[in-house]
Amino acid sequence: MLDVWEGEPEVSLPLLSKVTLATPHIAGYSLDGKIHGTRMVYEALCRTFQLDESIDVCALAPTVNKLDGTALDDQNAMLAAFDLVLKCYDVRRDDRAFRQVMVAENNDLAGSFDELRKNYPERRELGVTGVLLNDSQKKLKSLLSDFGFKC
Repeated sequence: MLDVWEGEPEVSLPLLSKVTLATPHIAGYSLDGKIHGTRMVYEALCRTFQLDESIDVCALAPTVNKLDGTALDDQNAMLAAFDLVLKCYDVRRDDRAFRQVMVAENNDLAGSFDELRKNYPERRELGVTGVLLNDSQKKLKSLLSDFGFKC
């Protein structure tokens, strides 16, 4: 998997052909990443000008519906966890879009790279996503917690 490209927004097409998953440097482009960055700027601004932090920036984010994992097989926890990750964020979608744009003929690679980032669809991070599980799903709970889900 490769997300950060040397010489961005130019992309090495020979390198792109060798990686399994490729994205246009979208680290931090989730809604939660943007909220976190906004919170950091807000807190620094308040400190600098000695203002009270009267707004909880994180509370402004839309709530995330919990995923129901109660029917998932705890004996196949890795496969079940993979399915839940894909429900939240399917990186293969970003990979397909990126490759499609990068290999198009007569393409302005740098401009296309920037356009993909500017028009990146909203996605949430796993850490804000709750999963409903049964008490007996201990393997799955442990694995999902390691991935950052709220169980």
